[in-house]
Amino acid sequence: MPSPYVNSILNAGRSGQIFQPIVDFKVPAREVAERLGEPLRTVEPVVDALATWELRSYLDIGERTSDETAREYDDDRTLRRMIRSATERLEREYELALVEQTVEDLFTPAVCYRLRRCPALALVKVEGIEDGAATTLTLSDFTLQTGRSSWVFVDAAPAYDAVRITYTAGYTTAVVASGAGTDAVAMTLTTTALSPSLEGCPLSHASWSGHIDTITSTTVLVLSAAQTWADADAVTIYDIPQTPRMALLALVYEMFFLKGTVAVGRSVSALPGSYREIMGDF
Repeated sequence: MPSPYVNSILNAGRSGQIFQPIVDFKVPAREVAERLGEPLRTVEPVVDALATWELRSYLDIGERTSDETAREYDDDRTLRRMIRSATERLEREYELALVEQTVEDLFTPAVCYRLRRCPALALVKVEGIEDGAATTLTLSDFTLQTGRSSWVFVDAAPAYDAVRITYTAGYTTAVVASGAGTDAVAMTLTTTALSPSLEGCPLSHASWSGHIDTITSTTVLVLSAAQTWADADAVTIYDIPQTPRMALLALVYEMFFLKGTVAVGRSVSALPGSYREIMGDF
């Protein structure tokens, strides 16, 4: 349970809001940890934030044809590399985690730690670092406040040279598939929370990952490729908000435009703006 001190910090801000500005937390600057280096991703996302077919459609890049298989395969590999590069850039610049991943953040000892990949999902481990050696600290002593800006609080600064926090972060919703599918694309989920805004979002299963093509009802989604699953299998949808998804598309386009990597059919004027304009104050 959070201590009275931690509760006083949380209650001072609008802590129930997912997208609250950082300044809503009344944290004295002297009590906020300094960051040491860049966050380290220790477990990679299982699927890319964008599908190559969605990028092709958005940028008006032609689909594969039988007599262009080799060249288009090379293009698909280029598309995947550019998607991953753009994702890393957007995540670094806006301190985001789009698809669920595990991250290590290193700080100076303090009572308040602002995590650099948000939204944080859960704490995995907290360690004190002294003379290069790591000591695992009691996880229950630390309180995670998640959201668009995610914080970790503790009553007293650990007496070490540095503090390393390992946590999971990203946009994710766990659902359950109803019925079984064998090489099928129409998946029925035991939920009524599906929204058309999830079209194009990545998802994963125990044995495969992919992207949502379309949503035909509140419970049925169409996968981007045929897959197999059993009744009551767990499926994770990475429900990335529309703003960073559109910004990611724009950023990939900018990278293509500057490097001339792939000929795209969509003109600059057809894009909604640069990725920074799209992100705004997100």
